[in-house]
Amino acid sequence: MSAGTTPPRVLVLGLGNVLMRDEGVGVRVIEALETGYRAPAGVELLDGGTSGIDLMDTVAGCGRLIVADAIASASAPPGSVLRLEGAEFRAWLRTRLSPHQFGLSDLLALLALSDQAPTRVTLFGIVPAEISLGLELSPIAAAAARETAARIAAELAAPARAHAADPAGAAAESFGAWDPAWVTAPPRAGARAG
Repeated sequence: MSAGTTPPRVLVLGLGNVLMRDEGVGVRVIEALETGYRAPAGVELLDGGTSGIDLMDTVAGCGRLIVADAIASASAPPGSVLRLEGAEFRAWLRTRLSPHQFGLSDLLALLALSDQAPTRVTLFGIVPAEISLGLELSPIAAAAARETAARIAAELAAPARAHAADPAGAAAESFGAWDPAWVTAPPRAGARAG
């Protein structure tokens, strides 16, 4: 990236229905990021709730999309955090593992048709322990939400370390100069403990 250019926008999107306990874990990841970390310039945190196509204008043109959502897994126990990208993510889109998956799949397909799809999409899928009426996450999902928030923050900080080591911008995947405080910032005053 040359000096003076704006890095591609990064959108971190949490999906889920917070009225159904662990089904809302993706939204709770966004809440953990908002209260426990300082997002660097160019990174937007968004509670997408149960939206799908409604997010088209928001997602259009972002350089990177990171999604946090509850997903089903026959092989991973509740509380597992699965990171899917590339071919694994595309395979996930073809199998129904999340209620929001079709909305997200349709959204990405429409954006691709209009040449506005993100250049990179990563899913952090959390295997829920309890899906029932209620506002609180199960203890297993709450721990997984905190872990996921930390993993997302660390992943977004990695380009900053690469950029610092290679200020000329030749490092692969340098999305710009990220604020290392993204990983180390203490929770803001009044932040809820997870």
